[in-house]
Amino acid sequence: MRDRNIKILPADKGNATVIMDVGTYNIKIHEIINEGKYKELKKDPTASVESKIQQTLKTYKSDLPNQLSWQKLTPRYTKPPHLYGLPKIHKPCTPLQPIVNSRNSPCHPLAKFLLDIMAPLSGNTQSAITNTKHFINKMKEITIDEREKLVSFDVGPMFQRKQL
Repeated sequence: MRDRNIKILPADKGNATVIMDVGTYNIKIHEIINEGKYKELKKDPTASVESKIQQTLKTYKSDLPNQLSWQKLTPRYTKPPHLYGLPKIHKPCTPLQPIVNSRNSPCHPLAKFLLDIMAPLSGNTQSAITNTKHFINKMKEITIDEREKLVSFDVGPMFQRKQL
């Protein structure tokens, strides 16, 4: 039997499972939505986006590698992206990390296609860092002059407006 008053979620980081009251989870998700980074839409644009992608693909059909590519990229029977949150257990008050799942959305086939093209290009630079261990090893090779400062930037503010 399932208790509808609790939500069982993986933590944002680490290998942990979190049991959270559904009411608390809903409050935290609404806080994320209401803080202004997301915008609630009056109408579901999925069919319209699907149609626009289909029209664009039709226009550039001859530029695609083959007929199979066009068929694979054409979105059909898609659904809108889904927002959910994973608890950040390492932070006070356990805020939620917003996740927008775009699987089966109109843009998903095209995103997968582009990822396959771009994946070999990423990470092949001297400035690419793959994980914390890689960063630590890179830092051992670097000497920072006393007139220099090492800074880190959060990419979160770069993606302020997201439509649900």
